[in-house]
Amino acid sequence: RTRCRIFNPIERPQRYFSKTPIRAISADDDVMKALQPEEDPPDNMDFDEEKYMQDPDYDEPIPAHERKPDSFFTLDIPNIERLEEGKLFYESACVLVGREQFAEATRALEECVSMLEQYVHYKYDRTTKSTLRSKLAEHLSDPYAQLAFCYQRASKYKRAKVFYLKALKVLKGDYERGEQLVQVAMNLSEVYATLGEPGQASVICVIHLPLAEKLFEPIHYAGALSNLSIYLADCKNWQASFSYGSDALEIFTTTLGYSHPFTLQYLQIFLKVIANMKDKELYDEYYAEYAEYTQIPTYEGMLHRINNPSGDINERHKAKEDLEQQAQRIMPQMKKVEELMKQRGMNFSSSLVGDMVTPPSKE
Repeated sequence: RTRCRIFNPIERPQRYFSKTPIRAISADDDVMKALQPEEDPPDNMDFDEEKYMQDPDYDEPIPAHERKPDSFFTLDIPNIERLEEGKLFYESACVLVGREQFAEATRALEECVSMLEQYVHYKYDRTTKSTLRSKLAEHLSDPYAQLAFCYQRASKYKRAKVFYLKALKVLKGDYERGEQLVQVAMNLSEVYATLGEPGQASVICVIHLPLAEKLFEPIHYAGALSNLSIYLADCKNWQASFSYGSDALEIFTTTLGYSHPFTLQYLQIFLKVIANMKDKELYDEYYAEYAEYTQIPTYEGMLHRINNPSGDINERHKAKEDLEQQAQRIMPQMKKVEELMKQRGMNFSSSLVGDMVTPPSKE
């Protein structure tokens, strides 16, 4: 399955079908560690749909048993210094994420979250639940989302899940941060899908889809629809997958055009859904509409791919090998051309540039 790129909490994402980054492994210990399943984090939690959809009374005082104990506050310093330290760690982390130094950014964000959580709970644990939630959202919604994103990039999906859930909890009901709420929810859906829980991923995505439609640009909304379609397909809910997928494909087509890579990449996924529905007539309709813009397998060909996934992989490997062999055959001739060009005082690429920019009158 073609995976979709995750949202970047820093910049507005364009979330379409790129590969998940793979961490370089350099030693035997790293190999063994990478192959081990990720352990459950100590503060592990899961999305509870029923609890999430409730509208609790946040105006009640925080009960004593929900307040943080003294052991939670690791440094005996003035509380304002916790806030200043947290801000400095966050600023540093943003710079590191911008440089794609995610390991260093993760460490900075962990320190940032620790300092800011201590600051907020020390100052607001004796107020109301509403005040505490709003202050956690004010100071920690961005650090939570950033830290979850860094964990996600490092394939620590269970840790990413925890911090996306924390961000989701403090952002829920904050209408000024509605767009950030939806982005966090879509990232959380992707994490659940990666952890092998597409059903949970689709639930989260469906809940937040109406808000995404209102707040996202059409192309980003189409990305959310296409992801939901994939989650539902993983659950073998083909009819629902088709329903959301057809909306996504329509937006891709009308917004970007028939021949745009995003349109054509999702088209292949969408046609596989229709083939799994065993609806040849519907498949042929889309085939007739899009066949002039890209190479599409026939209905029978798509069924063959679905029933013989290893054969499809072998065909792609064979096509790659054929291209490599063609390149090897062409290289000697290319070298001869380069030598001739050098004798004339120019190389192949510069001759192409010259042809493109030289006016006919000068020729």
